[in-house]
Amino acid sequence: MNDQMELKFIKADLKDLKPRVVWTALQSLGRVPQDERQEAIEILAPYLAHGESMFRYTALLSLIEQNAVDEHFDQIREMIEDQDPKIREVVVIALAKSLKPGVTNLLIGLLSSPHSEVRYQAPISLAERGEHKAAKPLLALLERESDVEIRVNVIVALGDLKVERAIDKLLAIAEDDIFEILRFEAACSAGRMGDRRAAPLLAAWADHFEYGLAACTILDDLEDAAVVPVLAKKFKKFFLSAERRLPMAATLARLGDQRGKGFLIAKASSFSLETRILALERLGRTGQAWAIPPLVAALSRKDPHCRDAALSSLEMLGLPEMEEPLREFLQKGSPTEDITREVNALVASLSEKPGD
Repeated sequence: MNDQMELKFIKADLKDLKPRVVWTALQSLGRVPQDERQEAIEILAPYLAHGESMFRYTALLSLIEQNAVDEHFDQIREMIEDQDPKIREVVVIALAKSLKPGVTNLLIGLLSSPHSEVRYQAPISLAERGEHKAAKPLLALLERESDVEIRVNVIVALGDLKVERAIDKLLAIAEDDIFEILRFEAACSAGRMGDRRAAPLLAAWADHFEYGLAACTILDDLEDAAVVPVLAKKFKKFFLSAERRLPMAATLARLGDQRGKGFLIAKASSFSLETRILALERLGRTGQAWAIPPLVAALSRKDPHCRDAALSSLEMLGLPEMEEPLREFLQKGSPTEDITREVNALVASLSEKPGD
């Protein structure tokens, strides 16, 4: 459904006496079409200084949505001292979108802000911009910060920025910090930088109800077979949900242990849509040719989410053995026009690979 409102109606709503109506109109200004964008941006500007914090907050979000931060950069920068903490946090999000000179140093300076919500967002904004010069200030913040949520964001940012000199510190946190979330995120960041010392730490989380999927995804990329015994033991646990077992089955397969093969294939046809999609997604991470048939079969499903998951997994596998099954699918099945086009593109990419 089209959620865009015509600008003339938005303008009328902005004159309404009901705050809720005005708030909704301000939201809509962030979604007007390109030909009305400039006028919408001009309408939003005065609301950045409105006495009602809800209006300031929403106007700022709409400017971010319109990719118009730099058009009111000075005013937005001053809002970092707004009395509303939610607005201060969104200002840091907005600064990440800016192309103005000096923004990097401004964001690095905000790592020392007296406002916790600013320190919370600044590491993520710096990582989003790929600011590698922030490595030293981020490490310094990690040492002095006591707020757990802020430390989590610093750890994530260090991983995103691939700050390898932080790995030893991250591994130390992953091994013995008193907070579970810090141990997990530190192991993830070290693992995402390719350090196999994180593998046994991540394997310990592989069956966790919340962290298991992320842990297995990183273990897939680390490809450290030394964790197979731990994963195999966890995979055999009774009363473990399919959602917790499927990622481990795929990781085991990727590492050469095929005990979860039948489980993965069976769940690709599960009655539960969520389970079916997860199984299809994880089949793509196995790296195994036996994952091809259930994925090709899923391309014929009516549900577009299953088809998309299957196609993405086939692209991830990239195995030359896929070419013939995919050609047969195109010849014998009755795929939609979109799927036909995408499968043809996938077949072409396989055919172009040297040595296939």
